[in-house]
Amino acid sequence: MPGAWIRGGVPTDFNLGGYDFDPAEGENINYMLSGRGGAVHIAGNGTTYKESNPLLGGFNQTFSVDEDSLANLVALQESSESVTGYFTMPSGETYNVSGGISNDGALENDNGTVSIEFRGTVTQQ
Repeated sequence: MPGAWIRGGVPTDFNLGGYDFDPAEGENINYMLSGRGGAVHIAGNGTTYKESNPLLGGFNQTFSVDEDSLANLVALQESSESVTGYFTMPSGETYNVSGGISNDGALENDNGTVSIEFRGTVTQQ
């Protein structure tokens, strides 16, 4: 459902910008599908209509990192290009993503993990 955060399991496969990443052990993904949506209104003649506004998607995920994978995430964060990728849930559902890492500050290794916020499009394959 576009516009609502979904708490998923721990993805089994995660790729961003052509790099494979490992979700940190026990760290569930939170994601929001992109799409269209909006409020329902009633017109003066009594009929109803619905707005159709574009809705941004995204995900929040914590990854296990080493020096190389952290450097890859930092390069993706600093890139001015749109980052594409995908993640696969334990159920087998795969989601395509396109957008960018939107953390306010620099990504830092926190005892072998780093948390990212990604905003853009998230669509089920």
